[in-house]
Amino acid sequence: MKCRLLISLIAISAFFASAKGPDFAVIERLGDPLDSLHNPALYLDAIEQAISNPATKPDMRARLELMAQSARKNQPGTTAADITFVTPDDSTHLLSDLRGSLTLIFFNDPDCESCALVKHRIAHSSVLNGLITNHRLRIVGIYPFSDERLWRQTEYPPCIINGWDRNGDIMDRETYVLPTFPLFYLIDSHGIVQAKDEPSLNRITKLITSLTTQ
Repeated sequence: MKCRLLISLIAISAFFASAKGPDFAVIERLGDPLDSLHNPALYLDAIEQAISNPATKPDMRARLELMAQSARKNQPGTTAADITFVTPDDSTHLLSDLRGSLTLIFFNDPDCESCALVKHRIAHSSVLNGLITNHRLRIVGIYPFSDERLWRQTEYPPCIINGWDRNGDIMDRETYVLPTFPLFYLIDSHGIVQAKDEPSLNRITKLITSLTTQ
């Protein structure tokens, strides 16, 4: 697996450095959470290489610069953008209030069947619930759209803090760019992003396990 990934990265880097100019389709694959080539760091690097490539046409460069603005947000190693959210009791919270333990943001849509499946799997995960019980992890589900009625009608397991972006900051200001659902962001106890744009509960659970056993 690592060898195949290394070969892919070398091939992609060589391609973007070529005089023919970048392949926009390859860049989009790097930014697609559901694609096997998905890699947020490499995606940003590929965009920036393409922007600086003399062979890139002006109209594509303008589009790439907009993509770069989005890709730079909440990169691993940076401080996570804060989120204001409300819970079903109408109390208001900040994402930054949860610092002190790992925080898993579970961006979801009640109309998404995959989101419902992931909620069920989280509720029955002995690994995740054990860490929650030991105060080493908190999971906050964030619904980013405007349909309050839909949000209030949807049930969430007790292990997930049920939050709604009432002000619409996420979608209106794109504090987090959400290309698909469900989508996970993992933030450490100091508010630093450890993973972004991760659609797989299995992969994010493995990362959480590795961080909590160091």
